[in-house]
Amino acid sequence: MPVWRNGDWEYDRYIGGKRFRRRLGIRDESYKELAIELSRRDFEKAWEQILNPVPTFAEAALLYMKHTGNRRYLKRIIAYFGKNTRIDQLDEPRILRAAAAIADRRSKETGKMWQPSTIKCQAIAPIKAVINFIKGTRRERRARRVRDIYLTPAEVEALIKMAQTPEKAGVHDKHHRLLKIIVFMVATGCGPGETFAVNVEDFNWSTNEVYIPAVEDGAGKTLFRARWVHLPDKAIALIGELPKSGRAFLSSRGNPIPLRDHGGGQIAKQFRKLCRAAGLPDAVVPYTLRHTWATFFSAQVGDHDRLLDQGGWGNSDTARDYRKKYPADLAEQLDAFGWDFRRET
Repeated sequence: MPVWRNGDWEYDRYIGGKRFRRRLGIRDESYKELAIELSRRDFEKAWEQILNPVPTFAEAALLYMKHTGNRRYLKRIIAYFGKNTRIDQLDEPRILRAAAAIADRRSKETGKMWQPSTIKCQAIAPIKAVINFIKGTRRERRARRVRDIYLTPAEVEALIKMAQTPEKAGVHDKHHRLLKIIVFMVATGCGPGETFAVNVEDFNWSTNEVYIPAVEDGAGKTLFRARWVHLPDKAIALIGELPKSGRAFLSSRGNPIPLRDHGGGQIAKQFRKLCRAAGLPDAVVPYTLRHTWATFFSAQVGDHDRLLDQGGWGNSDTARDYRKKYPADLAEQLDAFGWDFRRET
């Protein structure tokens, strides 16, 4: 039974060996029946917890880290929820509020605002991963067919030189339009479809940036693909002059390249000829250039959040698939060939 004490109704009792104590916030002594009803409901919840225990987020997170070995981003999330927040209390609105609060706190600490993709990657996704793990609904990561190659700086240089002299590869491209496409993809990480969809009006030459809207069919896969990408100085010099308006990158015959899902095949035959003439492996396809950019960017910049933002990935694991293992001196190799993906932010 609740008791009236110090101007409020409260209860203090043990249930299943655990102490439950609470002031009910009813500051009118005449509301005894209401106090009894509220305490009864609390006791029922308490017995439910004891008979059907639900772990706290902290407990679940510790188990998750122990069994998966993944500790990334969880320390600050555990600190936010504390020791007592239970898994069954985390519905979608509370997860979103928690993510926003964690992002705001982290932004104040670093002086840098988190982008929506960063909030999802570093707060929402880890919270849901722990919840799904403890509920047994975690999807096992399936084996994916991931390209395991990227071009070295020397191989990129060989491909560029061949694209500058395409006749040596049996490719008719006197205006070097394939060169512009190849350089743009290596420099920005854009996929073929995104590259073919870029318009001249999307360039901001004052900052050496290009906006990738990813709104046309065949130009992008997800909402995360819409983004600004940056062109290193070497890329600008190699790309050279573009059309006055409309599509920035054209076919070797000077026509806009039709967009389609899983783009790249539109230039595959000519690209293959250039690669063979440059001595590159047969496994190299236009999309290999996106893997190449991700690896170069990681080696020289080393900022995984920026990699996600610049690459247009909403999933951190996907970005890691694109970023290949590289030697410790890859950044120096890039410097030697004049590639600089670093940028003041």
